[in-house]
Amino acid sequence: MSNNITSLINFKAKFWFTDVLKISFPRLTPTKRSPKPPILMTDDSVKWMSTIVEKTYRFDTEYLLIAHTYIKLSDFKILTSSDVLDVLTLSNSAVFDSDGNDIPIDILLQRIPNVTSVNYHRPSNCPREIITNSTMINLTNQNSLRYFNIKDFALSPTFDIQLICTFIKKNAAKKLDSSKASFFFNLIYHSWEQKNQFTQAIKEMLQEWTSKETKPNVYIT
Repeated sequence: MSNNITSLINFKAKFWFTDVLKISFPRLTPTKRSPKPPILMTDDSVKWMSTIVEKTYRFDTEYLLIAHTYIKLSDFKILTSSDVLDVLTLSNSAVFDSDGNDIPIDILLQRIPNVTSVNYHRPSNCPREIITNSTMINLTNQNSLRYFNIKDFALSPTFDIQLICTFIKKNAAKKLDSSKASFFFNLIYHSWEQKNQFTQAIKEMLQEWTSKETKPNVYIT
């Protein structure tokens, strides 16, 4: 891969990406989950990502998919700089700053308030990001999402389940097109009791939903 990076660095022209941009690397090798992110800025995929950013004149993408890599925050800011970006997928990927600190999902989405569809599946060998009350409040206040899918996140032991209901209600109520809003939560729970409370709260919310047109699809695992 290093030879290909050299070829890309030596490429004289600049890229201008529009519409759909998909950047996918060989699947990250599963390893034991560690307390520190295995980001290693020497990783080839990270080098590739930075080189792509450096060689790009402009991003006008509506759909951005990044798979199987760790992304430097500085690169993420540029990759998501398109004014028309609507769909973001981070598959088996995560974003870190230059010191290796994990960037929380609400901080990432704060930078791209116009995005309406988010898929975020974190690497299995990364420290799990904890969804706190503050995380959910921020997501509710700053984004209007019609599709939201997160995987391998953990709920805080003191998480208020009703905050997710508020998040769903707020986003489902804003119809941007004829489709229904969809929410997928593949989470790690602090206890079986917490998972049961979550499931019950979602069930009751959907039972009480009055408008068939805005009633969302909600999936819990």
